[in-house]
Amino acid sequence: MHRIDVPSATEDYQFTEGSPAGGVPATTVSAAWLNDMQEELISILAAVGIAPVKGDQDQVLAAILALIAAQAGGIRSLTPNGYRQIGDIVLQWGSGTTITGNLDDVVFPVTFPNNEVWAVIPIEAASAGWGTTVQPTVYGCADKLPSGFKVSGARVLTGGGAVYESGLFYNYIAIGR
Repeated sequence: MHRIDVPSATEDYQFTEGSPAGGVPATTVSAAWLNDMQEELISILAAVGIAPVKGDQDQVLAAILALIAAQAGGIRSLTPNGYRQIGDIVLQWGSGTTITGNLDDVVFPVTFPNNEVWAVIPIEAASAGWGTTVQPTVYGCADKLPSGFKVSGARVLTGGGAVYESGLFYNYIAIGR
């Protein structure tokens, strides 16, 4: 990379719009300078293995974010079902809806690399469709595996007891390594 160094640049290698009244020309952008800028940007993409695609306007941003994540000691996917790895600790999160209400399969965004799952915490996301009285929902998990777990959702009945139910929305957090 280099600063603009054509004769029409300022003495401190800056661009100028020029001054037609004062006889100062605007800075001419040279092919050498543009090629250096292009290759500097391409090197950012190459550092994280992104191939340049014409018309894709956020590749440099994606590459910089990937470099920051790597330097911050973490790999991440900050999507609604995502994960963050810091050192050898992995935090994962996601959401879903119960299918049967009892032991439905949930797949983690990534498999825990060291096959250790320390905690999976299902959390109620929303309770709707129960008329004017919203009853509590209890969630549980079973069969914690490096690739996922089973979730159960039960609606607490007004008179006591509970019933497994489909269509219950949940979020979860899982921690392991």
